[in-house]
Amino acid sequence: MTLSAYLAECTGDDKFKEKALLTANCIKSHIIDAETNLVKDCIINGLTCETESSTLSCHLTGMFIRGLAILATITDDTTWTTLLLEVAKASMQYPDWHDNGILIAGIEGEASENNDQKCLRGCHSCAVDLCHG
Repeated sequence: MTLSAYLAECTGDDKFKEKALLTANCIKSHIIDAETNLVKDCIINGLTCETESSTLSCHLTGMFIRGLAILATITDDTTWTTLLLEVAKASMQYPDWHDNGILIAGIEGEASENNDQKCLRGCHSCAVDLCHG
């Protein structure tokens, strides 16, 4: 979804925007955990459209936040802005990813180390910039 949103933003081609919207709607309908508003790390069963995992992914949540920020910008649709704010807030409040209101996912390890948690921190920064820029 994020790649399609990027491509739609860069090229102005509606086919990329359509794909980003389809994917965002799929994630919204089937992959967002209803209790936490966070993205699950899962595979969708193609026959039933049900997810096969309840594991939450800070990496996928971060990428979804980034994609939503772009999608909200290129569509001017407040639905995506609202969802962006809900998911970003949920990820900042999820107990395993924060401490006293500070996002701690991605602090561990060397600065040059690439890990999934660092993706969440970077995507938060980019989403905040897009929402306020």
